[in-house]
Amino acid sequence: DPRWAAGVTVFDDRGVPDHVARVNTFTTAPMASDREFTGHGVLTLFASTDQSDLDVFVKVSLLPADADGDGGAGTGQPIKVSQGWLRASHRAEDPELTHDMRPFHRHTQVEPLTPGEIYELRVELLPMSFLARAGDRIRLEITNQDSLIADAPMTHFYGTKVGTDTYHHDRAHPSTLRLHERPRT
Repeated sequence: DPRWAAGVTVFDDRGVPDHVARVNTFTTAPMASDREFTGHGVLTLFASTDQSDLDVFVKVSLLPADADGDGGAGTGQPIKVSQGWLRASHRAEDPELTHDMRPFHRHTQVEPLTPGEIYELRVELLPMSFLARAGDRIRLEITNQDSLIADAPMTHFYGTKVGTDTYHHDRAHPSTLRLHERPRT
């Protein structure tokens, strides 16, 4: 994106940074009741590109109920609860080590992508544990690089990338975020 500076961060006319202004974001409806998410998570993403490779950076954040200023019990700011990343040419999984919620990528060989072809990519999310209270929402961010400001010190730089990546979500390509929910007693 030509407006990105410092990774995916953009700056407004006053120099104020916005880390999600031009990032693909998906947000749940407000939680109807308290829900605890503990353990691993995985994003299954169907993606294509006009290049021979693509990078996927995923961030999951908790949006407290008062993030919009409605006076809820949260902090008012998004709270990053997990993240993950995958280079699509390293998508091959080891079937003996992979589990439903934990893809184990081999990283033994580079498998270039065919431009325009849709690939299923499974991105492991770092272990997490958070309580989403009634009224809170969960936000998923998907992009091809991270913010050198918001995600420091866990950032990546692979040089300037030019191309078009497309994320697919339809009946034939059901991209899905799965989080392990701990049952409430």
